[in-house]
Amino acid sequence: MLNSLFFVNTSGDVLLEKHWKSVIHRSICDYFFDIQKKSHQPEDVPPIISTPHHYLINVYQNNLYLVAVITVETPPLMVIEFLHRVITTFAQYFDEFSDSSIKENCVMVFELLDEMLDNGFPLVTEMNILQDLIKPPNFLRNIANQVTGRTNLSETLPTGQLSNIPWRRQGVKYTNNEAYFDVIEEIDVIVDKQGSTVFAEIQGYVDVCCKLSGMPDLTMTLINPRLLDDVSFHPCVRYKRWENEKVLSFVPPDGNFRLLSYHIAAQNMVAIPIYVRQVISLKPNAGKLDLTVGPKLSMGKVLEDVVLEITMPKCVQNCNLVASHGKIAFDPTTKLMQWTIGKIEVGKPSTLKGSIAVSGTVVPESPSISLKFKINQLVLSGLKAQATGKELIETLKFKPDLITKASIIREHEELNDNFHQPNNREGLTQLAYITPWNNKGYSLAEKTAHKLTHVSPVWFQAKASKVDGKLITCKIEGSHDIDRDWLERLREKNEKIKIVPRILFDGWSADDMKDLLMNSQLSRSCFVDIANFYSRNQFEGAIVEIYMQALISVQSLQIKEFVIESMQDLSKQFKKLHMELILTVPAPLEWNNQPNNLVTPDEFKKLTEVSDFVQIMTYDYHGNKPAGVAPYDWFENCVFYLGTGPKTLAGLNYYGYEFSKGKMEAVTSDRYLKVLKSDQTTLSFDETSMEHKLKTPTSVIYYPTLTSLELRINMAHRYEMGIAIWDYGQGLDYFSNLLI
Repeated sequence: MLNSLFFVNTSGDVLLEKHWKSVIHRSICDYFFDIQKKSHQPEDVPPIISTPHHYLINVYQNNLYLVAVITVETPPLMVIEFLHRVITTFAQYFDEFSDSSIKENCVMVFELLDEMLDNGFPLVTEMNILQDLIKPPNFLRNIANQVTGRTNLSETLPTGQLSNIPWRRQGVKYTNNEAYFDVIEEIDVIVDKQGSTVFAEIQGYVDVCCKLSGMPDLTMTLINPRLLDDVSFHPCVRYKRWENEKVLSFVPPDGNFRLLSYHIAAQNMVAIPIYVRQVISLKPNAGKLDLTVGPKLSMGKVLEDVVLEITMPKCVQNCNLVASHGKIAFDPTTKLMQWTIGKIEVGKPSTLKGSIAVSGTVVPESPSISLKFKINQLVLSGLKAQATGKELIETLKFKPDLITKASIIREHEELNDNFHQPNNREGLTQLAYITPWNNKGYSLAEKTAHKLTHVSPVWFQAKASKVDGKLITCKIEGSHDIDRDWLERLREKNEKIKIVPRILFDGWSADDMKDLLMNSQLSRSCFVDIANFYSRNQFEGAIVEIYMQALISVQSLQIKEFVIESMQDLSKQFKKLHMELILTVPAPLEWNNQPNNLVTPDEFKKLTEVSDFVQIMTYDYHGNKPAGVAPYDWFENCVFYLGTGPKTLAGLNYYGYEFSKGKMEAVTSDRYLKVLKSDQTTLSFDETSMEHKLKTPTSVIYYPTLTSLELRINMAHRYEMGIAIWDYGQGLDYFSNLLI
């Protein structure tokens, strides 16, 4: 591992050297100095330098280099990680990692290095164990040591060193048990003149301050762990469980530590929280600059420590600028113009205007603009920890213990607008499917039309139309189900309601489906017919179910590409006639929350770009054992895997399932109420699926209740999604009281 370690400053001075094996003369650093002199910036020195007999591995921090010398084959990333751990340790011990702090505490530096490495191999790198071995310096301890002649070295070995959990000492006690988790993200973005993102990535960290007694064993579940492309964990994290379940399980160190660091290649998902409007003209003798910097209103966050820098071309002689906020500095030697703005509040952008003195006759290219800023209380990646079941239930009006057999039987027919008034944002989509085979949905939709933004009667099917066995177009069936009197009554109750009947591509063979999707003339003919049919019948739009039907017919995932391309053409036909297009996709995750590849986040994004809404069928859960109709964590993971937002509709089931002897049957309200009235049944709340279950002597019935629906509706509103209810006539009447 490490043979020697040198502390070197940017001037080429060796401050300290430490050797664990044979002493290597400091002249070995000459190889490092040669490379350093050739580098334009201190950070440009290569991390690994090869010499005839050694390798030099270095890291740079705060005008200091740590140069490790190794003589045998060693994983370089392990050395780099150790050097960063040294920097972190010294920064915590001495408040900073700098030239002066190293010189002032050189004795303790050697003591720490002796404990951190044994014969060149890492031994103790955990901060709380090191602090037990070597007490951090402070004013009183320094005076006491001078008077008594003692040192900061402990006389006893830390208890953690003797256990299989070396990062935590035993016997920790606190009066108040608490743990704080901080998510810190750094975003690097390149944006072109038009405001489009050229490149974006996020580097994030989760830092923890743990003050828990005893030996706590913690579990944390992230809502969207698949956001993380590259993750590095503290040794306390059980890696196998993360690999298998994407769950963070760990016994935390005492005090402050970094739980994990992660990287996200985020080009397609980052919402840039700041904007820059710029006009830069560098004409000779007539240079002008006009900049406006401010936070995007959609974020609603204050920008802090804002600094804008522009490295001007060599022909720029001077800048005469006036800023509405902050200070301006221009260095004629380096040509660096720096505008230190500080804080920018929402709705109060900062401006910089003035003239630029440009010499010569050639107009140079406009320089790039560099911007640095901080935002508190904002995680750009969307990384979120999943709330525990207890926390979610505490926020509910209809807690599980309020839902009893008697209360359901007594209240299920009551409709009341004041029944439930959640503090949620209004204006989000609430869509209800109405099926002809559940006539109750028609009357319930009339009674509650003022709460629905969209109603989708399940009336139409798109069938293959052939001549002499050859597909020529598609024909629309089901027009006999159109109930115009009912539609008129709906619009009387809610003039803003949108009627968007579903059309299902039903009964297509694999060959016919391929012909439709791969032949642009055929698909255009079919889509024009569908759009004209909906327009003639004065519908506001359509829900088109073709994505899953294409997968079922063709039995190949490759067909997805052609479906997405076809939907672009379908979208054009609907937009021409000023109608909405809503698409549906299957649930993207298996029962174990692993992707099923039926739809990916990238495919979902493409569909949202060509449609008004995309509904995720988050009620099609199929597990290896009875676990509910749509378990809450699976429901939430599905929508977060694909993406939340106003264009996403989360599918909400108003039906249940009865599990009996390996069979599963759908349960609607009539069947559920009949079984519920039996004295041989018991109702209980399943905290795993977050659904109520009704046990009978021979089966278990999972059916929605006010509790399970409120949980899912709250989640949809919390993440600004809409909901799509299947189907309205299968539920109990008072379920609609939960709608806004």
